Amino acid sequence: MASPPSMLRTMSTIDASRDNKNGELTKRGPCMRGVMAQPCRGNPNVLLFASYADGNDCALVFVAGLAQGMLSLPWLPQFAQAVDRVGFATIQVNLSSSFGSCGMSSLQQDSRELEMVVRYLRKEMRMKRVVLAGHSTGSQDIVSYLRHIGESPDPEASIDGAILISGISDREAFSLMNGVVVKHLVDEALRLVEKGEPDSVLPERLLGCHFTARRLLSLTERLGDDDMFSTDLTEEELTRILAPLTIPCIFIYGEQDEFVPDMDRLRSFANVMLSVVKKRSPRADVLFIPGNHDFEAEADSPAMISTACKFLEQFAA
Repeated sequence: MASPPSMLRTMSTIDASRDNKNGELTKRGPCMRGVMAQPCRGNPNVLLFASYADGNDCALVFVAGLAQGMLSLPWLPQFAQAVDRVGFATIQVNLSSSFGSCGMSSLQQDSRELEMVVRYLRKEMRMKRVVLAGHSTGSQDIVSYLRHIGESPDPEASIDGAILISGISDREAFSLMNGVVVKHLVDEALRLVEKGEPDSVLPERLLGCHFTARRLLSLTERLGDDDMFSTDLTEEELTRILAPLTIPCIFIYGEQDEFVPDMDRLRSFANVMLSVVKKRSPRADVLFIPGNHDFEAEADSPAMISTACKFLEQFAA
Protein backbone atom coordinates (compact mmCIF):
# COMPACT_ATOMS: atom_id res chain seq x y z
CA MET A 1 0.00 0.00 0.00
CA ALA A 2 1.30 3.46 -0.82
CA SER A 3 2.37 5.52 2.19
CA PRO A 4 0.44 8.74 2.81
CA PRO A 5 2.09 11.81 1.22
CA SER A 6 2.24 13.47 4.65
CA MET A 7 4.47 10.65 5.93
CA LEU A 8 6.69 10.94 2.88
CA ARG A 9 7.14 14.65 3.54
CA THR A 10 7.99 14.43 7.22
CA MET A 11 10.33 11.47 7.51
CA SER A 12 14.02 12.38 7.35
CA THR A 13 16.62 10.17 5.72
CA ILE A 14 19.05 8.84 8.32
CA ASP A 15 21.77 6.22 8.12
CA ALA A 16 20.66 3.51 10.53
CA SER A 17 24.17 2.68 11.67
CA ARG A 18 25.80 6.08 12.10
CA ASP A 19 22.86 8.44 12.56
CA ASN A 20 24.11 10.54 9.66
CA LYS A 21 21.62 12.50 7.60
CA ASN A 22 20.95 10.83 4.23
CA GLY A 23 23.39 8.05 4.98
CA GLU A 24 27.07 7.25 4.67
CA LEU A 25 28.89 4.20 3.38
CA THR A 26 29.20 1.53 6.07
CA LYS A 27 31.26 -1.66 6.21
CA ARG A 28 28.20 -3.65 5.23
CA GLY A 29 27.51 -1.48 2.17
CA PRO A 30 25.35 1.58 1.56
CA CYS A 31 22.53 2.14 4.03
CA MET A 32 19.79 4.72 3.62
CA ARG A 33 16.61 5.47 5.48
CA GLY A 34 13.51 6.83 3.83
CA VAL A 35 9.99 5.85 2.88
CA MET A 36 8.95 3.18 0.40
CA ALA A 37 5.73 3.61 -1.55
CA GLN A 38 3.77 1.62 -4.10
CA PRO A 39 2.47 4.11 -6.68
CA CYS A 40 -0.11 1.69 -8.08
CA ARG A 41 -1.60 -1.19 -6.08
CA GLY A 42 -2.17 -3.22 -9.23
CA ASN A 43 1.55 -3.18 -10.10
CA PRO A 44 3.38 -4.63 -7.07
CA ASN A 45 6.76 -4.69 -8.87
CA VAL A 46 6.80 -0.90 -9.11
CA LEU A 47 8.11 0.70 -5.92
CA LEU A 48 9.74 3.99 -5.07
CA PHE A 49 12.08 4.78 -2.19
CA ALA A 50 12.18 8.44 -1.19
CA SER A 51 15.18 9.90 0.63
CA TYR A 52 15.23 13.63 1.37
CA ALA A 53 15.05 16.35 4.02
CA ASP A 54 11.78 18.08 4.88
CA GLY A 55 10.55 20.78 2.54
CA ASN A 56 11.94 19.63 -0.81
CA ASP A 57 9.42 20.06 -3.61
CA CYS A 58 11.65 18.81 -6.43
CA ALA A 59 12.34 15.14 -7.14
CA LEU A 60 15.29 13.42 -8.81
CA VAL A 61 14.25 9.95 -9.97
CA PHE A 62 17.27 7.65 -10.23
CA VAL A 63 16.97 4.83 -12.77
CA ALA A 64 19.64 2.14 -12.43
CA GLY A 65 21.28 0.24 -15.26
CA LEU A 66 21.06 -3.30 -16.59
CA ALA A 67 21.00 -5.92 -13.78
CA GLN A 68 21.00 -3.15 -11.16
CA GLY A 69 18.43 -1.48 -8.92
CA MET A 70 18.07 0.31 -5.60
CA LEU A 71 21.39 0.87 -3.79
CA SER A 72 23.39 -0.87 -6.53
CA LEU A 73 25.89 1.98 -6.63
CA PRO A 74 27.99 2.69 -3.53
CA TRP A 75 27.84 6.47 -3.88
CA LEU A 76 24.04 6.79 -3.81
CA PRO A 77 23.91 7.91 -0.14
CA GLN A 78 26.36 10.74 -0.85
CA PHE A 79 24.49 11.51 -4.05
CA ALA A 80 21.23 11.87 -2.13
CA GLN A 81 22.92 14.06 0.45
CA ALA A 82 24.30 16.42 -2.19
CA VAL A 83 21.04 16.49 -4.13
CA ASP A 84 19.18 17.37 -0.94
CA ARG A 85 21.36 20.48 -0.55
CA VAL A 86 20.08 21.82 -3.87
CA GLY A 87 16.46 21.16 -2.93
CA PHE A 88 15.80 17.75 -4.48
CA ALA A 89 14.43 14.54 -3.03
CA THR A 90 16.19 11.42 -4.30
CA ILE A 91 13.73 8.80 -5.55
CA GLN A 92 15.08 5.33 -6.27
CA VAL A 93 12.79 3.00 -8.19
CA ASN A 94 12.23 -0.72 -8.42
CA LEU A 95 10.82 -1.74 -11.79
CA SER A 96 9.88 -5.07 -13.34
CA SER A 97 13.30 -4.97 -15.02
CA SER A 98 15.34 -4.31 -11.86
CA PHE A 99 18.23 -6.55 -10.85
CA GLY A 100 18.01 -10.10 -12.27
CA SER A 101 14.78 -9.44 -14.19
CA CYS A 102 16.39 -7.08 -16.72
CA GLY A 103 16.37 -9.67 -19.48
CA MET A 104 12.67 -10.40 -19.13
CA SER A 105 11.39 -6.86 -19.65
CA SER A 106 11.75 -4.01 -22.16
CA LEU A 107 12.30 -0.27 -22.40
CA GLN A 108 8.62 0.12 -23.23
CA GLN A 109 7.61 -1.65 -20.00
CA ASP A 110 10.06 0.51 -18.04
CA SER A 111 8.47 3.61 -19.56
CA ARG A 112 4.97 2.60 -18.54
CA GLU A 113 6.16 1.93 -14.99
CA LEU A 114 8.16 5.15 -14.76
CA GLU A 115 5.04 7.03 -15.77
CA MET A 116 3.30 5.61 -12.67
CA VAL A 117 6.17 6.91 -10.53
CA VAL A 118 6.23 10.38 -12.10
CA ARG A 119 2.46 10.78 -11.83
CA TYR A 120 2.59 9.72 -8.17
CA LEU A 121 5.32 12.25 -7.44
CA ARG A 122 3.44 15.10 -9.06
CA LYS A 123 -0.07 14.27 -7.91
CA GLU A 124 0.34 12.63 -4.50
CA MET A 125 3.61 14.17 -3.33
CA ARG A 126 2.98 17.48 -5.11
CA MET A 127 6.46 17.73 -6.58
CA LYS A 128 6.83 20.87 -8.68
CA ARG A 129 9.86 19.64 -10.60
CA VAL A 130 10.80 16.11 -11.64
CA VAL A 131 14.16 15.26 -13.20
CA LEU A 132 15.20 11.77 -14.34
CA ALA A 133 18.76 10.56 -13.77
CA GLY A 134 19.66 7.37 -15.61
CA HIS A 135 22.82 5.36 -15.13
CA SER A 136 24.05 3.10 -17.94
CA THR A 137 20.97 1.51 -19.59
CA GLY A 138 18.93 3.86 -17.39
CA SER A 139 19.97 6.50 -19.94
CA GLN A 140 18.12 4.58 -22.66
CA ASP A 141 15.15 4.48 -20.28
CA ILE A 142 15.10 8.28 -20.23
CA VAL A 143 14.93 8.58 -24.02
CA SER A 144 12.33 5.82 -24.15
CA TYR A 145 10.25 7.52 -21.45
CA LEU A 146 10.26 10.85 -23.28
CA ARG A 147 9.18 9.09 -26.47
CA HIS A 148 6.44 7.31 -24.51
CA ILE A 149 4.92 10.43 -22.95
CA GLY A 150 5.36 12.40 -26.16
CA GLU A 151 2.63 10.30 -27.70
CA SER A 152 0.06 11.71 -25.24
CA PRO A 153 1.39 14.86 -23.53
CA ASP A 154 0.13 15.31 -19.98
CA PRO A 155 1.62 17.70 -17.38
CA GLU A 156 1.39 15.03 -14.67
CA ALA A 157 3.64 12.69 -16.67
CA SER A 158 6.12 15.32 -17.82
CA ILE A 159 9.71 15.68 -16.65
CA ASP A 160 11.75 18.86 -16.51
CA GLY A 161 15.27 17.61 -17.17
CA ALA A 162 17.49 14.58 -17.65
CA ILE A 163 20.91 13.44 -16.43
CA LEU A 164 22.37 10.60 -18.50
CA ILE A 165 25.30 8.95 -16.69
CA SER A 166 27.49 6.45 -18.58
CA GLY A 167 24.94 6.22 -21.38
CA ILE A 168 26.97 3.99 -23.68
CA SER A 169 26.25 1.36 -26.31
CA ASP A 170 25.03 -1.96 -24.93
CA ARG A 171 25.75 -3.46 -28.34
CA GLU A 172 29.40 -2.41 -28.14
CA ALA A 173 29.66 -3.43 -24.48
CA PHE A 174 28.38 -6.92 -25.30
CA SER A 175 31.10 -7.18 -27.94
CA LEU A 176 33.68 -7.12 -25.12
CA MET A 177 32.15 -10.18 -23.48
CA ASN A 178 32.82 -13.83 -24.34
CA GLY A 179 32.25 -13.71 -28.09
CA VAL A 180 31.45 -17.41 -28.47
CA VAL A 181 28.76 -17.38 -25.78
CA VAL A 182 27.17 -14.14 -26.96
CA LYS A 183 27.16 -15.24 -30.62
CA HIS A 184 25.60 -18.57 -29.68
CA LEU A 185 22.81 -16.85 -27.74
CA VAL A 186 22.22 -14.22 -30.41
CA ASP A 187 21.94 -16.97 -33.04
CA GLU A 188 19.47 -18.81 -30.82
CA ALA A 189 17.50 -15.59 -30.27
CA LEU A 190 17.28 -15.01 -34.02
CA ARG A 191 16.08 -18.59 -34.52
CA LEU A 192 13.35 -18.14 -31.89
CA VAL A 193 12.18 -14.86 -33.41
CA GLU A 194 12.01 -16.46 -36.85
CA LYS A 195 9.85 -19.21 -35.31
CA GLY A 196 7.50 -16.56 -33.94
CA GLU A 197 8.64 -17.07 -30.33
CA PRO A 198 10.31 -13.74 -29.39
CA ASP A 199 9.34 -14.04 -25.73
CA SER A 200 10.93 -17.47 -25.26
CA VAL A 201 13.71 -17.55 -22.66
CA LEU A 202 17.23 -18.33 -23.86
CA PRO A 203 18.92 -21.46 -22.44
CA GLU A 204 21.94 -19.72 -20.89
CA ARG A 205 22.38 -16.64 -18.72
CA LEU A 206 24.22 -13.42 -19.45
CA LEU A 207 25.27 -11.04 -16.66
CA GLY A 208 23.80 -13.66 -14.34
CA CYS A 209 20.34 -13.04 -15.80
CA HIS A 210 17.90 -14.88 -18.03
CA PHE A 211 17.00 -13.12 -21.29
CA THR A 212 14.14 -13.48 -23.71
CA ALA A 213 15.06 -13.60 -27.39
CA ARG A 214 13.41 -10.23 -27.96
CA ARG A 215 15.31 -8.48 -25.16
CA LEU A 216 18.71 -9.84 -26.13
CA LEU A 217 18.27 -8.77 -29.75
CA SER A 218 17.10 -5.35 -28.59
CA LEU A 219 20.44 -4.96 -26.82
CA THR A 220 22.75 -6.53 -29.41
CA GLU A 221 21.32 -5.74 -32.85
CA ARG A 222 22.06 -2.55 -34.74
CA LEU A 223 19.09 -0.18 -34.37
CA GLY A 224 17.45 -2.44 -31.81
CA ASP A 225 15.23 -0.67 -29.30
CA ASP A 226 18.14 -0.30 -26.85
CA ASP A 227 20.66 0.77 -29.50
CA MET A 228 20.76 4.53 -28.93
CA PHE A 229 24.40 5.36 -28.19
CA SER A 230 26.47 3.14 -30.50
CA THR A 231 29.36 5.01 -32.05
CA ASP A 232 28.58 3.76 -35.58
CA LEU A 233 25.15 5.42 -35.65
CA THR A 234 24.85 8.11 -38.30
CA GLU A 235 23.77 11.68 -37.65
CA GLU A 236 20.50 10.95 -39.45
CA GLU A 237 19.86 7.91 -37.24
CA LEU A 238 20.71 9.86 -34.09
CA THR A 239 18.36 12.66 -35.11
CA ARG A 240 15.51 10.17 -35.20
CA ILE A 241 16.51 8.22 -32.08
CA LEU A 242 17.17 11.23 -29.85
CA ALA A 243 14.30 13.40 -31.12
CA PRO A 244 12.43 13.04 -27.78
CA LEU A 245 15.22 14.89 -25.92
CA THR A 246 13.55 18.30 -26.00
CA ILE A 247 14.28 19.15 -22.35
CA PRO A 248 17.49 20.35 -20.63
CA CYS A 249 19.89 17.41 -20.41
CA ILE A 250 23.48 16.51 -19.62
CA PHE A 251 25.53 13.45 -20.57
CA ILE A 252 28.26 12.43 -18.10
CA TYR A 253 30.90 9.89 -19.11
CA GLY A 254 33.75 8.26 -17.21
CA GLU A 255 37.06 8.59 -19.02
CA GLN A 256 38.06 5.07 -17.95
CA ASP A 257 34.74 3.34 -18.75
CA GLU A 258 35.68 -0.33 -19.03
CA PHE A 259 32.69 -1.11 -21.25
CA VAL A 260 33.77 1.30 -24.00
CA PRO A 261 35.90 -0.41 -26.70
CA ASP A 262 37.34 2.86 -28.07
CA MET A 263 37.23 6.00 -25.91
CA ASP A 264 38.49 8.31 -28.68
CA ARG A 265 35.69 7.11 -30.91
CA LEU A 266 33.16 7.71 -28.13
CA ARG A 267 34.42 11.29 -27.73
CA SER A 268 33.95 11.94 -31.44
CA PHE A 269 30.51 10.34 -31.32
CA ALA A 270 29.56 12.47 -28.30
CA ASN A 271 30.30 15.65 -30.24
CA VAL A 272 28.00 14.56 -33.06
CA MET A 273 25.35 13.48 -30.57
CA LEU A 274 25.53 16.82 -28.77
CA SER A 275 25.08 18.78 -31.99
CA VAL A 276 22.00 16.66 -32.76
CA VAL A 277 20.47 17.08 -29.30
CA LYS A 278 21.10 20.84 -29.22
CA LYS A 279 18.79 21.28 -32.20
CA ARG A 280 15.80 20.40 -29.99
CA SER A 281 16.93 20.78 -26.38
CA PRO A 282 17.05 24.27 -24.78
CA ARG A 283 20.21 23.24 -22.93
CA ALA A 284 22.46 20.25 -23.52
CA ASP A 285 26.01 19.35 -22.57
CA VAL A 286 28.43 16.41 -22.63
CA LEU A 287 31.20 16.02 -20.07
CA PHE A 288 33.99 13.46 -19.71
CA ILE A 289 35.40 13.21 -16.19
CA PRO A 290 37.71 10.74 -14.40
CA GLY A 291 36.03 7.45 -13.51
CA ASN A 292 34.99 4.02 -14.70
CA HIS A 293 31.51 2.97 -15.79
CA ASP A 294 30.07 3.03 -12.26
CA PHE A 295 32.34 5.80 -10.88
CA GLU A 296 33.21 3.31 -8.16
CA ALA A 297 36.51 4.83 -7.02
CA GLU A 298 36.13 6.99 -3.92
CA ALA A 299 38.15 9.72 -5.64
CA ASP A 300 35.94 9.79 -8.76
CA SER A 301 32.33 9.87 -7.53
CA PRO A 302 32.50 13.40 -5.97
CA ALA A 303 33.17 15.06 -9.35
CA MET A 304 30.30 13.17 -10.97
CA ILE A 305 27.96 14.10 -8.10
CA SER A 306 29.05 17.73 -8.23
CA THR A 307 28.43 17.85 -11.99
CA ALA A 308 24.92 16.45 -11.55
CA CYS A 309 24.12 18.89 -8.74
CA LYS A 310 25.31 21.88 -10.75
CA PHE A 311 22.91 20.84 -13.50
CA LEU A 312 20.05 20.54 -10.98
CA GLU A 313 20.56 24.06 -9.62
CA GLN A 314 18.74 25.56 -12.61
CA PHE A 315 15.51 23.80 -11.56
CA ALA A 316 15.64 24.45 -7.82
CA ALA A 317 16.11 28.21 -8.15
